[in-house]
Amino acid sequence: MTQRIAQFVADMQLQDIPANVVEAATVLFKDTLAVAWAGTGAPGVTAARALALANGGNPESRLWSTGEMLPATEVAFANAAAAAALDYDSVHQGSILHADATVIPAAFALAERRGASGGEFLLASIAGIELAHRLSIATPRQSGWFQSSTLGVFGAAAAAARLLGLDAARTGHALGIALSMSAGTKQAIVERTLTKRLQTAFASRAGVQAALLASQGVTGPERWLDGPYGWFTVYEGGSVDAVTDGLGERFVSIDTGIKKFPCCLCSHAAIEATLALVRDLALRPEDIVSMRVTISPYMHRIVGAPYEPGADAQVAAQFSIQYAVACAALRHQFKLAELDTTLACDPSLRKRAQSVAVDVEKSWPGQTAPADVTLETRTQGIVSRRVDELPGTRANPLTRAELDRKFHDCMGRGALPLTVERIDALGRRCDAIAHCADVRTLLAPLFVATPVIVETGVRADATVPGLAD
Repeated sequence: MTQRIAQFVADMQLQDIPANVVEAATVLFKDTLAVAWAGTGAPGVTAARALALANGGNPESRLWSTGEMLPATEVAFANAAAAAALDYDSVHQGSILHADATVIPAAFALAERRGASGGEFLLASIAGIELAHRLSIATPRQSGWFQSSTLGVFGAAAAAARLLGLDAARTGHALGIALSMSAGTKQAIVERTLTKRLQTAFASRAGVQAALLASQGVTGPERWLDGPYGWFTVYEGGSVDAVTDGLGERFVSIDTGIKKFPCCLCSHAAIEATLALVRDLALRPEDIVSMRVTISPYMHRIVGAPYEPGADAQVAAQFSIQYAVACAALRHQFKLAELDTTLACDPSLRKRAQSVAVDVEKSWPGQTAPADVTLETRTQGIVSRRVDELPGTRANPLTRAELDRKFHDCMGRGALPLTVERIDALGRRCDAIAHCADVRTLLAPLFVATPVIVETGVRADATVPGLAD
């Protein structure tokens, strides 16, 4: 079965992939680039980028937003950290996996290293994302592994192997090597630490490194998934048949959802319900006396803890349903502005968030829905709204206008915010990436080399990227 997986990755051709899958992959790339661009200024990401720059190395690929050139492994790491930082990246509805934030930075870094075409990049991305989602769907969630990293590393390795042109045997070795790099737990989430956003980055870099090692002849376990000490045995039991059923014929990655709100998906139904109440009833902040939300046990484990900004206020805000409901009720939105650390620590908002009552309905099995929100108001009495279907799913997709607004909002933030004109131009290039002859031309127009000014004057042999005129 593991040989079949490797053969699938090595033999895939873009013309064999349904047009709607390619179109979805294009949208996911554009969305991932955008949320990463916004995330380049986030806590933890700046430190990760600084470390990568300090390590230096061959100028193979480009850091998103800032434009410096580094080895593909380091670029995959830094860009994946940025993509995961704001928790705005896409999530598959069946696997509950953030595969895109792991796989796409790995694939794009190697695509730039090789000067691959946009079609080659999309093909590798689809292969890696498809594998990661299938692995997660086939795995029951009975433990505290953070599967976006523990399984995402295999997706990154598959995408990297495809871009390197590895045959099935060496692709299998890349996946076997990735087994030794599979890591990450939800402890970083429940403690609201910056490591949460770096686990995705660790997996992205490891996937690239695994494929590069395989390309140099390093071998890995053939039965990395189902062997006596394979992933399913040591980590969490799963079904290999479920991974390979319909592989190459039915693409489960098409069910990936684009996030409407920059926070954990477990809070989205509650935000949507709260926003609907305040919109439909024209509620003002002063009208709301108390707030209550009912969620499933799984959702409560991830976002139901009492809200306390702590040392990493942005992460705490992203993973608190109390904070999410309070912002939706009192600020009538939950956007990137709500992740500002000053707002997350605001004493008044913090007090209102901590007053949100959180109930658990033990009979609800859902991981992201439903959510039931009840508001006690001075003008309308007690009102409630329940949301069963998240926004951004295949059944309830975001509109083109909503996607464009998200893209513009994200690209106008981060380490180097872009103007509206540059965002529009980049958006058009992203939409047409399938026809791009060399992916290095996608971001290159945004940057020029400018002299570095040091205390003794201009060092002629040193340059840093800057926005082109």
